[in-house]
Amino acid sequence: MTAPHLKILIPSLLLLIIIAALAAQVKFPKETGFDQFFFGSKNLARLFAQELLNQQTQQEIAKLPGHWGIAIRDLKTGKTYLKNATDQFTAASLYKLAVMWAAFEAIDKQQVKKDDLEPQLTSMITYSDNDSAVYLAEKLGWGNIQSLMDQEGLGAIDLADPPKISAQSALTLLERIYRGSAVSPTASQEMKELLFAQTINDRIPKYLPEGVKVAHKTGELDNLRHDAGIVLGKNSHYIFVFLSETPVPEETSEQIAQLSKKIYAALENQ
Repeated sequence: MTAPHLKILIPSLLLLIIIAALAAQVKFPKETGFDQFFFGSKNLARLFAQELLNQQTQQEIAKLPGHWGIAIRDLKTGKTYLKNATDQFTAASLYKLAVMWAAFEAIDKQQVKKDDLEPQLTSMITYSDNDSAVYLAEKLGWGNIQSLMDQEGLGAIDLADPPKISAQSALTLLERIYRGSAVSPTASQEMKELLFAQTINDRIPKYLPEGVKVAHKTGELDNLRHDAGIVLGKNSHYIFVFLSETPVPEETSEQIAQLSKKIYAALENQ
């Protein structure tokens, strides 16, 4: 190789080495842009899955009966595990997350008074009261709530009869609440406090250590068993969404609880 060619080649090689070193050191929160260029979204998703869930846990998930969708995101690193996450499920009571958001949007815009909605909001979220949810949805307007979800990029939350939701859309909604960008920082915090007060705790929180805060919403109807929540551990903050339609729903709540326990242990000890 001639000297002129070497003069061109050496700087190029050095540049590639520097870029590769930077890529190895930087953690990218989403499967977009720079990390996709180097790794490809499928390979990156596989790397994240290996870090979030060990092989045994992934095999256990694969053996679960019925139709299920899972979305897990480490909120500190952005690492994400998705399985059937864009599949839509009948939402059961998870549609109430959209109603809650719309209620705080209306309060923020001074279209309604907070005091007028607060009793129904509390009953709808903490006790999953259906009458309160219908009251709020009709007061705010089902079409208005749907338009809001569409505007916020949450159109996979479909409020047609019956309402539907995907694990990915539930994850996105909860992350917006966690990061304070659902309506406003104040509204996001108030939504989080409502979800912390959830009284149906036989799934995500069941086997977590005392003192771990879980802001979550369950859904249950016929063969459906869902839970979607923000978990604030000692060392980790993450979102776990599990949607399911199974032939053995009486076993699914326990399966969600056991998986939640494993995810917590993995993220707390990483």
